[in-house]
Amino acid sequence: MRSAEVALRSRRRQYQVRDLLEEQHRKRLALEEAGKIVLRAKEFDDAVMNNMAEGLYTVDTHGKVTFVNPAAERLFGWTGAELRGRTAQITVRFVSKLVSATRDRSGAVIDGNAEKVTDVTDSWTFARDVSSRDPNWKLVATEAGH
Repeated sequence: MRSAEVALRSRRRQYQVRDLLEEQHRKRLALEEAGKIVLRAKEFDDAVMNNMAEGLYTVDTHGKVTFVNPAAERLFGWTGAELRGRTAQITVRFVSKLVSATRDRSGAVIDGNAEKVTDVTDSWTFARDVSSRDPNWKLVATEAGH
């Protein structure tokens, strides 16, 4: 083999190596840019979920809690860490005005007071096993207050 052929082959290999290195560099830059885009999207999603007024929690395919936003923590009264693997409970208070009077056939009040308005607060507590795939909440307790 002549030295000119050897030099030409060597030069071709150098160009091939250079081209491969440049292609790897372009792919690395594209991958870094894609990573930045994904990170920005995740930061946006986190900002929305953590600042929304509605309570939000997510579960994985096994029913395990994977995320609880601050509004849900306030709603449940538990942190996300406390909620994982537990039964969630929420108490709803119903505030109403009540007039209590019993009348006879002629319409005369025989018990209570038809003019007196009383504030009444009833509490209903619902529970849900957050590890279950069943999305339903069950009524587990009631409390009537006056």
